[in-house]
Formats: sequence, C-alpha cells, structure tokens
Amino acid sequence: MYGYIPGLSEKIWDSLGFWVLWGVLLIGSLVYIRFKKRK
Repeated sequence: MYGYIPGLSEKIWDSLGFWVLWGVLLIGSLVYIRFKKRK
C-alpha cells in the first residue's frame, strides 16, 4: 500500500460506520412505518 497515510483510512472507516449506522436507522424506521401503515 504505497502512499498510505497512517490513520487516514481509519478515520474514513470510522465516519463510514457512523453514516452507515444512521442510514440503517433511518431506512429501518421508514420501512417500519410503511409496514405499520399497511396493517
């Protein structure tokens, strides 16, 4: 891995995990509301 900056990819992965978590929560709540309205 040439041109690898220590800590950079870790910061990207940390922020990525943060946004993925929020995305899952948002999509999960939207899907939950849709199924709740369907019943």
